[in-house]
Amino acid sequence: MLEVNVELKKVCRIGSLAACIGYFDGLHLGHQQLISKTIELANEKGLTSALITFEPDPWVVLKELTSIEHINSLDQRKKIADNLGIDVWISVAFTKELANLKPDAFIQDVLIALGVNELVCGFDFTFGNFGKGDTELLRKYREFNTTVIAPVLKDGVKISSTLVEGNIRRGNLSLVHELLTRPYTLISEVVHGRNRGKEIGFATANIDVNGVYVMPKIGVYAGAVNYGEKKYAAVINVGHNPTFNERTDVSIECHLLDFSGDLYGKIIEVEFYEFIRDERKFTNVEALIKQIKKDIEKARQISSFW
Repeated sequence: MLEVNVELKKVCRIGSLAACIGYFDGLHLGHQQLISKTIELANEKGLTSALITFEPDPWVVLKELTSIEHINSLDQRKKIADNLGIDVWISVAFTKELANLKPDAFIQDVLIALGVNELVCGFDFTFGNFGKGDTELLRKYREFNTTVIAPVLKDGVKISSTLVEGNIRRGNLSLVHELLTRPYTLISEVVHGRNRGKEIGFATANIDVNGVYVMPKIGVYAGAVNYGEKKYAAVINVGHNPTFNERTDVSIECHLLDFSGDLYGKIIEVEFYEFIRDERKFTNVEALIKQIKKDIEKARQISSFW
């Protein structure tokens, strides 16, 4: 997949494109409908399929934030789009200047300038100053055709990044898998922890993704860790380690089953499958060890179905 980064004043024609547009955090089933239609139109009309997005997240600029939690990192979104068959990833630099463009100027200076022939967007897509541009305006332009995708529903509820995020925070990771068509996955470097797990015979790989990813509900999960070419079933603890101390920050600790070795400084992918139980404080270490053994057996059972 070709990657193109453009700035407002430097936007130039990339080609004859069939393009979908949005931020695409999660690339969930709703987003996948846009991508599928984009590729279909590209194939039908001999165009290049493209995904137009923005970087940084528009909310970072509009609300003047230093960072914002996401379902996927930028690199993850690119990889998923590539796997789905998109030819070109177009990242438009989101600035206050872009945010203040009048809708018609956005269409001229971005969409037409890029060479969009077929545009695919969601029914609720808005753009331009104060979000005044909408699908009705897009359809008035004859320089390109606009296809509007109806909402994709799950049990009568529109699938959206907000819906996915809410279920991550509530610990409904099996439902999140259905909405994303893949497990919720965090990618991070393994950092030093407090070695409590190792001291009691259950070494963990610790990752720090605070402020980067949407954090799952506090608790214990069955999941897996991808490292190198191998996947290891894992028990994942999201929480404060209350048996040993009351941490103010939230840690993510992964105990890989049937693994030996040192992962410090390595990049791992942590997949969440299913919530097992709430985190709780045990009266002593022996009680904690007994529960961890139960968690491991539960994780083995769950991972065998994935």
